[in-house]
Amino acid sequence: MKNIFKLMGIALLASSMIFVSCKKDNDGDEPTPQQENVYTLKWDGQTQNPGYVGAMTNGQMFAFQAADHIEGESIYLPIFTVYMTGTSASDMAIIPNYTEVGIETVYSSENGAQYLDWQYDEEGNQSFKVTAFDATTYKMSAEMSLTFYSLADYIDGNSSPAQKVMDLTLTNYTFEMVQQ
Repeated sequence: MKNIFKLMGIALLASSMIFVSCKKDNDGDEPTPQQENVYTLKWDGQTQNPGYVGAMTNGQMFAFQAADHIEGESIYLPIFTVYMTGTSASDMAIIPNYTEVGIETVYSSENGAQYLDWQYDEEGNQSFKVTAFDATTYKMSAEMSLTFYSLADYIDGNSSPAQKVMDLTLTNYTFEMVQQ
């Protein structure tokens, strides 16, 4: 009788080991879903958390905008804008006259044009790399570190206007199609 209990015990122990070792294998066989519409925005080293973020395109120009908030047609400071053009990741480029940052002031010219207080510095240290671009879905991944100069310093005739850097990373960011 003791031998039967020993054999039953060994059989029970062996069967429990089988159940423990038969755990479902899932060592990364399923692809990790890619995050979409993720961005990070830093101004002068400080992370920004704007209340409004939008990305629009007409199929030729791509605009990423972030601001404190919007109400109807009004957009409130601070405002961060980056305008790009291109048809592929390799030929995407910054559009200098539209890429600007407004922190405190909006300047108006005599002809009514408005300018934000930090202007894209074409001659500054720029890093701009589009790592993925889909012209069908208007989805982009990009990393950029863009230098801006103080418009107030420039207007005052300062030969070395203050500079600040905007760091922007877009991950699978979809640009909404707007009327051309």
